[in-house]
Amino acid sequence: MSRIAKTVGLLGTIAALAACDGEQPFSFNNPDDSTDPAVPDPGAGTPAGVPAELARNLSNVSYNANSGVLIVDMQSLDSGDPDAQTMIRRAGIDEGTYDAYTFQDDAFDRFVLAYAKQTPDNAVQGVLAVDGGQFTKYFGGGYYSNDSSVYTQPTSGLVSYAGDYVAITNISAPAPSQLITPPSGASPDILPGEPIIITGDIFINADFSDLEINGGVFNRQLEQLDGATFPTLVLLPVYLTPTTIEADGTFLGDVEDVEQSVVGTYGGTFGGSNASGLAGTLYLDRGFTDAFDNEEETGLFVLVQCGEPGDSALCSGANPL
Repeated sequence: MSRIAKTVGLLGTIAALAACDGEQPFSFNNPDDSTDPAVPDPGAGTPAGVPAELARNLSNVSYNANSGVLIVDMQSLDSGDPDAQTMIRRAGIDEGTYDAYTFQDDAFDRFVLAYAKQTPDNAVQGVLAVDGGQFTKYFGGGYYSNDSSVYTQPTSGLVSYAGDYVAITNISAPAPSQLITPPSGASPDILPGEPIIITGDIFINADFSDLEINGGVFNRQLEQLDGATFPTLVLLPVYLTPTTIEADGTFLGDVEDVEQSVVGTYGGTFGGSNASGLAGTLYLDRGFTDAFDNEEETGLFVLVQCGEPGDSALCSGANPL
């Protein structure tokens, strides 16, 4: 059972976190998912082959950005549907350029939060879905795909990708705002949690001459779904270490913290003409701040190449391809 073993000031209150049986934990372990299969083709574009360490509990995803329909099949006690669950669009809790979706069957069932995005040219898309934890465990994972029918890889050149980043943690919000209200007298020991998210920025450089990619995630902060932040907790940057870009546009590499310790894995795919877009996910099993133990983070980035229509203001000063 994973628990945060330190005290931390949240919303101006010093919270002593659960450390004994019978109390509602504040952090949840991820179940053993080492044998989970890669996410299969959802029928919307051609999946790049999401590695098991990133897909984790997601077994199928279908996302139509134009209609706003997101269907998620997650091995996680998330719904009574044996195949997949259509998520509910929640524009009020969108984060940056990412569309938000949720699902909770009733007040005693897990609350699943998802974010999704597709580039303006429909070249790549990515989805992140994680529940808020219950009974000391949580489930979730990331997904990305490209439309291989329009993908061409530059033969040379150094190019950048930038934009906003969103992640879902295994930390339950101390003041949940989106959960279904339980009946009076319900024991908090059996109620599901609502996750705290991480927001930030991401900048990636890709070298199509040497076929390598690297980057970093910065300006990271913890945030509740009601917008409340935790300004006393400083989240340090994490870095996407150099790794190979494969012929199909996919990549997989390690994530390091500021001390150059490996804290997780990242992966993704390029898509579009001359790799106009980039989508990927990352999974960190540590690396927030000294205020936490056993923290985990599942992140999403869907980015437009700098110099292409719809690119980020973070691209200022970056040379186009």
